[in-house]
Amino acid sequence: MTPTSVEEFLLRLHEQGRGRKRISADDYRKIFDRMCPSLSPPDARAKLAGWLSLLAETDDLRLPKGRRLYDRSDSGDLPVWIELMRPNEEQEPLPVAPESHGWAPELRFACDERNPRRLRVLLQIQRFLAEGGRERPFIPAKERSIELFGNEKRLEMLKGSTLFRSGAISYELLRCFSVPPPLIWQSSKDQSLPRPILALENHSTYHSFARWNCECTSFAAVVYGHGDAFKSCAAGISEIVRAVNWDGRLFYFGDLDPEGLLIPLAASATLAALEMPALHPHQGCYHRLLKRAKSTILPAGAVLGLSQESRIWLGECLAVKTQDWFSKGIRLAQELVGWEELQKDGHEFCKS
Repeated sequence: MTPTSVEEFLLRLHEQGRGRKRISADDYRKIFDRMCPSLSPPDARAKLAGWLSLLAETDDLRLPKGRRLYDRSDSGDLPVWIELMRPNEEQEPLPVAPESHGWAPELRFACDERNPRRLRVLLQIQRFLAEGGRERPFIPAKERSIELFGNEKRLEMLKGSTLFRSGAISYELLRCFSVPPPLIWQSSKDQSLPRPILALENHSTYHSFARWNCECTSFAAVVYGHGDAFKSCAAGISEIVRAVNWDGRLFYFGDLDPEGLLIPLAASATLAALEMPALHPHQGCYHRLLKRAKSTILPAGAVLGLSQESRIWLGECLAVKTQDWFSKGIRLAQELVGWEELQKDGHEFCKS
């Protein structure tokens, strides 16, 4: 699996720096591009800017001051350089002798750890366990994070790291849990008949669909997925279905780009853990998106890839048409299907 965590990104920055403190934009962007090759340019830029901002907040790197030191040519301001706060970390002395340290039973694997950064994390967890952590109540992860590391976002970073991916460390061990953002949704005013629920990736499209559905009542509820956050906060649908007259079907409509198509797959896994049905692509909305793209001038870039999982989720007909656009390096934003399209004949293409 290609690593995509901010923690892994930081480790690669240190490897690239080889003891240097300052990393140029060309170098850190090359690292990011190798880690996230399937992202479209706008999405890649926004995600990279977010990672750099998070690393600056956790004091892992320093960003330059002054507007002239940023590339502001597109969404997501990118600095011309960054400075690593702990350069050449692999050559730093270890905070303890790991092989002889008195580790808790859950942390015995730390005897073989030789990375100073990971050892510092493990020492904080060791202290937590030694001070009765195993008996502590379960609390939101950000509350536990600030207790352990003095920063509420540190666990968010670590969750994608080697320690978590290997199963060595877990939220269960730290007696905490993720708190996904609450879902924004609007129910139909007519709940006399059971209807499906539609989740939408972006907020502008959500606004148009929710406004339209108030009158047309094609869906029991329209849900704002909040982009990538929907991968985890889809769990909130379990509360929505109890408040509306739901027919048991869940539909999704989002951008046609490699990253956007991963959202409903991950969200379906979240729902499966709650024994809820998977999300299905809303065929009418996606076909209307493809139709609208033909009459719109869209920028082309590098060839985009359609994963096998996304192909299966879309179904062969949608997948073939989507791949045609991806082969031209063109992503399709769902905003092509908005208020005017809904007003024109939404009752037709929103049929389910």
